[in-house]
Amino acid sequence: MSGFIGVFHLDGRPADRAWIEGATETLTYRGPDAGAVTVAGGTALGHRLFRTAARQVAQPRTIDGTRWIVGDARIDARAELVARLRDAGSTGSTVDETVGEPTGDWNARTTPDVDLILAAYDAWGEDCVDRLIGDFSFAIWDAERRTLFAARDLFGVKLFYYAFDEGSSTLVFSNTLDAVRSHPSVGDRLNDVALMDFLVAGYNLDLATTTCADVARIPPGHAMTISAASPRPTVRRYRALPSPEMRRGRSERDTIEEFRAVFNDAVSDRLTTQSAGVFMSGGLDSTSIAAAAKGVFEGREGAYDLRACTLVIDDLIVDDERRFATYAARYIGIPQDCLPVDELAPFRGWNGGGFDRPEPYDEPLLACWVEEAKAVAKYARIGLYGEDPDTLLWPVPFAAELRQGPAATLGRAALYMFTNRKVPNLRTGLVARARGVRRTEATPAETLGFPDWLAPDFERAAGGRERFEYFWNEGWRNGTPPDSPHAEAHLALSAPIWQSFLESLDPGVTGIPLDARLPYLDERVVSFMLSLPTVPWRQRKYLLREAFADELPADVLGRPKTTPTGLFEARMLQFKRSSRSIEPFDRERLQLYVDLDALERRLEDDAPTAWTDLRPIALGHWLGGHPDSRRDGSETCPRRSRTPESPMSDRS
Repeated sequence: MSGFIGVFHLDGRPADRAWIEGATETLTYRGPDAGAVTVAGGTALGHRLFRTAARQVAQPRTIDGTRWIVGDARIDARAELVARLRDAGSTGSTVDETVGEPTGDWNARTTPDVDLILAAYDAWGEDCVDRLIGDFSFAIWDAERRTLFAARDLFGVKLFYYAFDEGSSTLVFSNTLDAVRSHPSVGDRLNDVALMDFLVAGYNLDLATTTCADVARIPPGHAMTISAASPRPTVRRYRALPSPEMRRGRSERDTIEEFRAVFNDAVSDRLTTQSAGVFMSGGLDSTSIAAAAKGVFEGREGAYDLRACTLVIDDLIVDDERRFATYAARYIGIPQDCLPVDELAPFRGWNGGGFDRPEPYDEPLLACWVEEAKAVAKYARIGLYGEDPDTLLWPVPFAAELRQGPAATLGRAALYMFTNRKVPNLRTGLVARARGVRRTEATPAETLGFPDWLAPDFERAAGGRERFEYFWNEGWRNGTPPDSPHAEAHLALSAPIWQSFLESLDPGVTGIPLDARLPYLDERVVSFMLSLPTVPWRQRKYLLREAFADELPADVLGRPKTTPTGLFEARMLQFKRSSRSIEPFDRERLQLYVDLDALERRLEDDAPTAWTDLRPIALGHWLGGHPDSRRDGSETCPRRSRTPESPMSDRS
């Protein structure tokens, strides 16, 4: 949640103190608890603190005045990291600038997260990221080497943007896109390819770029280095997604106990305050997090505040979410807030309602998620999300399992059929390919068709048909090898759509003071779940149903998997009801990208493409931006700013 920003002039010219102070102040909405800047020659760092744990401290922080860090980080598995640091000879020499004295030996419970990162960098250099587990985004200025080193966590929960201007030898970076764009060296040009990706796919297919042409992203699981000696940013992947060996020979009881221990650690590491909200549907994923969180709090001393927040549809369509979620909340024993969304029409509140985003966002019912986050933020700084056991428990191809242990695999399948009286889901690459060759049904690309509402000049200039074909044939996979045992999980965990979702939760995007945390997206949990055989653990989420059999009601445990089809139907029904009262968007700028007459014709139809045809309206709202930021019109990114709520302090 905390916000940070920095500037590095590679030619050594002095950094502008006034600018870094002003830019840091604009991040106050991200960090109302403390703020500071450090200016040292050609490098300037700023930070705003959002405290969600006693061990979180004001930044920038330093080791002996030569290495400085700014970041938004929560380090997990802290005891293991502390043990490694001690084995490496690290003695806890981080200087606490508030008292000017060393902090002493490392403590797995109280040592600040950024101090552990600095110590890891001191011990292992840029390889430190290989030892870090958690959600983090940070930058370290190494004055001795005149090097800036930055990294983003493995799954991309935390964000990192940067812009490099070769002409002025200037690097600007932050975990907030608008903060980077506020620097004079960063232009306003739009990235037409990213805009085309948004219109044909709903999100940017390139994890290294943004909608603003001059601003890049560090992709998840990557690190960046730039120095006076090597004056261009170098970005590298530091660790691949987990691909564990399959677990064999363990009893069901041992497997369940081991999973609960790992999962409880993940939940506990994310509950760093005594209050939290759970974004809870009536499904197994989010309710399991609520049950585990209740157990973690019950095992601690002191009062706590844990509540569930549920979006419900009561009248618009038939929907059971309220009923199942209420069963779960009562069974677990936590309060629940239900937010009806029947009357929230598409794009309501997008004009002046605080729903503006740094980049276009494909969710006409954004008001639903905004209201839910605001409701939780009233009483907590931490919100727990239930994504994504479906990905982690996707069946492993049967052929891959047979190669690792044919006798055990066949034995488990036979036992499952005998016990459950049904054939397990044993997907094989061979069968899947055979079905793909023989099938006669249309592909999604054929069903949706190439959007005929794209403006011809823009479509040709941005390669619209090429991006459309790339998306449906390859781009959604993000290079994931199709024959890997964990291909489906790796595909989902690294796919651009997953990154778009994670970015949508970040306070730099939402403007809401709430830190989103995802226990299932913990590297330890991911590794454990990917190591499980398909039978029985991946059958209808057998792992979760057995692991929480005593903590969730039978109705929730036995509920079949639901699909988002109803949400799409509800979205379009709301749109039909309110199409004449849609809040106005910037038609003048949008017509450079979209044929508005063709769009109107599509919106009047009940074609299966209808929900994708709302994207141009979302783009029109985004292009409008703020009226006072128009400049020369269509070719610039809208500029947005947030009003700081508290003064900042100074440090030099």
